[in-house]
Amino acid sequence: MRERSPARSRTSAIRADSPLLVYDLQVAIVEHVPDPQTTVARVGQVLEAARELGVRTFFSRHMSMPKELMGVSQLRTAMAWQRVDRVADARSPVPAGLPGFQLISELQPRPREPEPSTS
Repeated sequence: MRERSPARSRTSAIRADSPLLVYDLQVAIVEHVPDPQTTVARVGQVLEAARELGVRTFFSRHMSMPKELMGVSQLRTAMAWQRVDRVADARSPVPAGLPGFQLISELQPRPREPEPSTS
């Protein structure tokens, strides 16, 4: 099998006519990803390759509802992340406005890229 050059493998899956969505890479979420350093590095490589090709890039952020308004799925996810067994002990994991809501510093939009939307 023929080996690809690092530059070729970095951009082979990126098409200049398709946008890139950087999805929910926020402080409070990345801390729950297995091997976050590798994930952040790989997303950073894809993001840089897309920028080099002029691919339009969008960023999104997840926002948690206040605990009183959460659905069952969001509440169970919050409880699992926080390793609590009682609803009373859970809290909203990614409320807007707190530091955990922000995108991680390594993957910030550049001035000409749209500001992150909220999902």
